[in-house]
Amino acid sequence: MADAKSNYLNNVVLKKQPYDGPKSLFKYRPFDDHTFDMLENNYVFLCKVSKLDDKSECITTINEENIFDFENNGLKRECVEQLLNILKPYSNPETFELTRSEVYSIMNPDCSIRAHFLLDITDKIQALAPGKDISPIINWLIAIPRKMDEAQNKEMFEKLISVGLKARELMGVCSLSELDNSNELWNEYADSKRGYCVEYDFSDISNETYLLPVFYQKERNTNIVIQVIASFIGQIIRGFSNNEIQADVSQFLRLFTTKYDNWSYQCEWRLIGDANQHMKAPKIKKITIGEKASLENINKMRTFCETHKIKVEIRRQCNE
Repeated sequence: MADAKSNYLNNVVLKKQPYDGPKSLFKYRPFDDHTFDMLENNYVFLCKVSKLDDKSECITTINEENIFDFENNGLKRECVEQLLNILKPYSNPETFELTRSEVYSIMNPDCSIRAHFLLDITDKIQALAPGKDISPIINWLIAIPRKMDEAQNKEMFEKLISVGLKARELMGVCSLSELDNSNELWNEYADSKRGYCVEYDFSDISNETYLLPVFYQKERNTNIVIQVIASFIGQIIRGFSNNEIQADVSQFLRLFTTKYDNWSYQCEWRLIGDANQHMKAPKIKKITIGEKASLENINKMRTFCETHKIKVEIRRQCNE
């Protein structure tokens, strides 16, 4: 599933393919002062990341020592791993594991690789992408420490790092779920079943909308340098290969779409944009009212839905 999500991030964000994610996504909300303003004016609110329930959201760190061995002009394991993962889709599993083992066999005890060692096994790495000349890519890869100091590249690195560091305050998120009747989500986000759930239709989503799936992992890699390297290497590889090998933008985006796996029950997708933005909402297919909602809120919601010809129902209870 993780590979499918990575492919989705690359294809949709690079505008290579139309959206092929869930056709319906669900927003659980309490009745509050904003409810009918949001519905009447057809928008969703992008909450500042720093105010989300997971306080580790988008926390980033900077650690170049995990990437480069400046003293010996070598690359650390994390950086080489990015190259292998970018080439992985062009190889078969057996070849990938054999090549990976070969690369690891030339690593120093501190998990770094001297530049000339990497050059010595270029032919073995080449096996990951048959028919595509990857030698220019490896030559560029081993020159990363020097390349980072070049004005054009340095500006790009600094821009990406700045985005990552400021994301908690500048990025806004509207969280949605694939689940249409989750007890946990009703309790956590719909005022213990006194709220409502909106089913949004994403079958005709705009190609300019950033709708991203959330990844769930036991550990989160917060080192933004690793993600920037992945994104940057991907762009360079794309250029060297005449667009035959695609840039892996999903690595950088995962800074903003990865949560610890104890949140996996949410099956979350995210609309992403500027913090505190009112983003135009997709078409509403149905609104479900929680079974514990007040009579006043039930009547208001029914009136709104009847006026706007939206299907409305009281939530059916499921096993607790």
